[in-house]
Amino acid sequence: MTTTSLPDGPTGVEGRVFAIKPGLKVKEVNVWDLFPSLYTNSTLNGTLPTPTYRTVTELCAPFPPCNPLGCGNPLQAPIDCESCDRTAVTLILLGMALLSLMIVLTNVLVIVIILRNSTLRRRHGYIKVSLAVSDLLVGLFVMPSTIYNMVTSLFLPLHPELFRWEANGINPDPTGLASVKFLQLNSLGSVFFGTVLVVSVTSSIYNLLLLSLDRALAITRPLQHRSGKYFTKRRLGLCIGAVWVLGIGVSCVPAFHSSEFGYALDPTTFFYMQIKVSAGSGTDGVGAIALFSLLVMGVPYILVVILNIITMVVTSRRLEVRRQLGSQIYRTNNKKAGNHMSEPAQRLKMILDTCPEM
Repeated sequence: MTTTSLPDGPTGVEGRVFAIKPGLKVKEVNVWDLFPSLYTNSTLNGTLPTPTYRTVTELCAPFPPCNPLGCGNPLQAPIDCESCDRTAVTLILLGMALLSLMIVLTNVLVIVIILRNSTLRRRHGYIKVSLAVSDLLVGLFVMPSTIYNMVTSLFLPLHPELFRWEANGINPDPTGLASVKFLQLNSLGSVFFGTVLVVSVTSSIYNLLLLSLDRALAITRPLQHRSGKYFTKRRLGLCIGAVWVLGIGVSCVPAFHSSEFGYALDPTTFFYMQIKVSAGSGTDGVGAIALFSLLVMGVPYILVVILNIITMVVTSRRLEVRRQLGSQIYRTNNKKAGNHMSEPAQRLKMILDTCPEM
């Protein structure tokens, strides 16, 4: 297969293929084609090189049952593409609806039980309530919005201008309305649901970190933990509050860096997600995103794994010690019981030896 690459855009971002169909000539587009309204500046218009084309033979991607950006007629709904499995998509929708319902019911139940039971209103109980609230946001807002995006993207016709390329290929969507209509860049819905997703995910991972730390201290330092040396109610309240402040702060990144970050529909997962809308300063922007993701999500996840491994190792050792002590006590008791019963037997044997006629 002969492949000709598309020259990079003004920021040097490599192109990516969206419309995929065997034998179909499609254009490789970069981030400027995804958000054409971002380069309405007169200094950029008309300066992009004319794109070349290539014949694509890969399978439809990225959503397995059906490509959300269309595999068949680009002017029709992607549900009509050759690789789309309507039954699989329907089953996925039903599964997600059931999952959303179960998330809501179980987390509401956890919150109600902990708050109504005084014995559960302890340090770990409040952390579990905070974790349940963060998970509840997913069931109430994130999952329903994802289901809605799947239905509207896979079953309803897309905007006809979304895949209508201009003759010169410089700007397939001069107004930017079609791309914004599908990707919903910084729309009210994408900002709200994307913010909820970021807050929920961030608070969940840090609530798990708090819970893992509390459990590890309870296992490794039981006396100090029970006495409240590490987590008083005030300290715990500050920690839980800091978790939610951090989640809200991370979700507000696009508000302070609107030229680089935004909220839009992710066509692979159908979630509203925080994305990078421009390449920034080349590879430096990518490195900043990787470092930001590592600090916000990677570090707490690694700490959760380490704390749980420590808890597991200490628990296993103490269970082994308890098992050995239990076996030793059992053998000692049996030995004492055996000696207690053998003394009368020895006396009886002595009597029988002395008086054989008996």
